[in-house]
Amino acid sequence: MAAPHVAPEQVAAHHLDRPTKPRPNATAAAATKVPVAIRPPGPIDEALPAPPPPRPPDLDAAMRLATGSTKPHDPAPATSEPESSARQVRPAQGAIVAALRSVQERARACLDADDPPRVVSVTFVASGVVAAVETSTRDAKGTCIVDALKVAKVEPFAETSFRARVTIRAK
Repeated sequence: MAAPHVAPEQVAAHHLDRPTKPRPNATAAAATKVPVAIRPPGPIDEALPAPPPPRPPDLDAAMRLATGSTKPHDPAPATSEPESSARQVRPAQGAIVAALRSVQERARACLDADDPPRVVSVTFVASGVVAAVETSTRDAKGTCIVDALKVAKVEPFAETSFRARVTIRAK
C-alpha cells in the first residue's frame, strides 16, 4: 500500500515545528524549522482528556473550590490571650531560669557577704505570675528575697501551678 501524498502546507498546519541546531559550518538556510512528526488526525485526538481547569489565584480560592463553598473565608479575630490548647503544659525550663535570673540580682542584694545561701521555692500559677514564694527563714532578709522574687513572670501554661526551687547566694 502506498503512502498518501501530503502537501507541505498541510504538514505545517497539522504538526509542530522545531528549529534544528546549527552545525559549526552550517548556513543560515539550514537553521530553519523542520517538521517533528507526520501523523494524520484520527481517533487518538478525540480520546485525549480535557485540559485541567485553570488554577485558583490564591490558597483561599483553592480551599473554597475544594470544599464547594462560595463564601469567602472569614479568619477568626486574633486574641491577646492564647487559648488553653495552644499553651504549654508547664513552663519550659529555660523560661523558668530566665524569669528567675531577671530578678536574681535584686534577691542577692538582700543577703550580706557572710550569709549562707537560701533555698527558695517559687510557685507560678497558670497565668504565669508568681503566686507564692517560700523560704526557710522568716527574718527581714527572707522577706526581702520573697519580695524580690514575687515579680518574676513566665508565659501562661496549662497546668494549675508549677513550683521551682532556686538557691540565692550573696554577691
